[in-house]
Amino acid sequence: MGVVIKDGRTRIWVERHEVRVRRGRVTTVVPGAQVRSADVSGSELTLRLVEQPLELTVHHRNPAALAALRAEIDEARRTDRTGSPVREETAEPWPVSYARAGSAWLDRVTRGNAIAQAAVAYVLASVPLTLLLADSPKELLAWPLGTLGVVLLYWWATVADLRTRWLVRRRGVTVRPGPPQVRTDAEGSKQYTYRFRTLDGMDYRHVSGHASHNGEIRYDPADPSRIVVPTRVMWLAGDVLLFWMAGAPGLALTGNYGLWLVGADPFVIA
Repeated sequence: MGVVIKDGRTRIWVERHEVRVRRGRVTTVVPGAQVRSADVSGSELTLRLVEQPLELTVHHRNPAALAALRAEIDEARRTDRTGSPVREETAEPWPVSYARAGSAWLDRVTRGNAIAQAAVAYVLASVPLTLLLADSPKELLAWPLGTLGVVLLYWWATVADLRTRWLVRRRGVTVRPGPPQVRTDAEGSKQYTYRFRTLDGMDYRHVSGHASHNGEIRYDPADPSRIVVPTRVMWLAGDVLLFWMAGAPGLALTGNYGLWLVGADPFVIA
């Protein structure tokens, strides 16, 4: 089932009790009830319609494939009860379809994500400006270097969960959930499960890889899933290492935007 016959630019197949004949961007859709006959003779299949003087002949080197397609067409003739007329469907040119798909993808990526929206706006605005206004190859390098800096900063903010920390610090509520439930996995890492009640009386559960050093946690009342667990000083080493791995390089590379605006050479370029 599902045989597709190709004859030059023509493709013919059966889909949902309809015979579809595509040539270029135009697809002729023939409901099964509109097919008068489908005959196979050697390497040819001839399709005749009921209400239109259309006779289509396709060739294929494999007669068995033609016979299988004819069986599907006969099945569509028996089962189609829609009474729909023959119609034509014209596909969009590939630049339009690709642009539409790209627009849908951008909509999914940027929906509700302010950072992604800013990044897309930056790319759309800065690329043409850079190409038009750059006076030297070195200035052209400012854009990819700055973009790399934005990527590093975004990665750093995501891994370090900076947005949650900032929101909880600004409007968070501190609670004492009591001793957490501690579990140790096969690799020896510990997981701490905290249970607490919000101001509106809802019970929540939070799993963290760190223990609260003072028995308290802090959550965002607008979204109690945003939780910060205060940790001991030794855990700050991870934040410091992450900053020097991604935060500091990201800030340095992002500075290339400013250098480009004043006409100076970008960083890391002699």
